[in-house]
Amino acid sequence: MEQTLQIKERLFTKVDELGRIKIPRKTLNILNIQTGDKLYIYRSGINIILEKSNYKVEKEKVFEQKTIIENGIEYCIEITRIKNSILSDKKGLLRAVDELGRCVIPIEIRKELHISENNILKIYIKDDRIILIKNRRSA
Repeated sequence: MEQTLQIKERLFTKVDELGRIKIPRKTLNILNIQTGDKLYIYRSGINIILEKSNYKVEKEKVFEQKTIIENGIEYCIEITRIKNSILSDKKGLLRAVDELGRCVIPIEIRKELHISENNILKIYIKDDRIILIKNRRSA
């Protein structure tokens, strides 16, 4: 039987002008989500589900140049690219959590659910997922 984690206070977040939401620090801590972690974002009916991904970014070196200039000072130029860059897979769209705990809700999902700037979303935690529900008053 699935159980929902109970959080005493109600949690809400507002969609900003870039389609980002701020995930409360308490929620990030409960689900052990860190800066840079990728979240799967997908629809489930009229709700948006955010689920932590185990996807890891690999980088490969494209260019490297080391140069020694006067007085033994050395500088290095290195260019890397993401080796296996994906923005989506079978499960959903992937978005990273930034250093402020924000995550972008993909525009496709925002359009389908008629979510725009300043809409308020309720936050629930169920198992290892964040469930976002559009607040009726923000329609």
